[in-house]
Amino acid sequence: MDTESAPTNLSPLKVEPDNIDFGCLRPGKSESATIRVSGGPGTAVAPNDQLMIVPSNFSSEDTELRVTLSGGSAGELIWDTIVLKGNKEELSVLVTGRWEEQKMSPQEAILTKEEAKPLPSVPVERKFKGRKCNRCWKNFKYDEDSHSWEQCHCGPHQVIINMSRHIITELRSGINYLPLAAKETWNVMLGRQKW
Repeated sequence: MDTESAPTNLSPLKVEPDNIDFGCLRPGKSESATIRVSGGPGTAVAPNDQLMIVPSNFSSEDTELRVTLSGGSAGELIWDTIVLKGNKEELSVLVTGRWEEQKMSPQEAILTKEEAKPLPSVPVERKFKGRKCNRCWKNFKYDEDSHSWEQCHCGPHQVIINMSRHIITELRSGINYLPLAAKETWNVMLGRQKW
């Protein structure tokens, strides 16, 4: 009786993602990424000493490999491949990255809890506890004994002085925008610009 050997169903070698871009790194900083490999058994080989792969072997089922790029110096660039060797085929995974001096981003400038030192406890004393008069802008204090606000006794001359001071302050801050507003109004009147 002729015996036929059963055909072996070897699945093709697959990797995801097919490239790893570590981007721009700080000098001396190491970084890691993972890739998923299936279609083995096989081995992963990194010809560059800066790349380390754990585990270096993979099976026919999905296997997660961790690729670690050890730190480099400023201006250094890596453009290399990891070779995945299966029974019948090989796949290459491109690995890129560079090390550059970088300015600290606002997110990195925020200290973590481990780095932050506790601030000394200093009692905060408010200089003003109260509210202002809406006519003369005088500060009123709250009397805690009688549980009432101090009354304002502003005279007409104080109201006029404070109102004039307030109007002059507003005019000084708005004078910078006067030429732009006049030009815009003129263009609207001539029909060159819509309001």
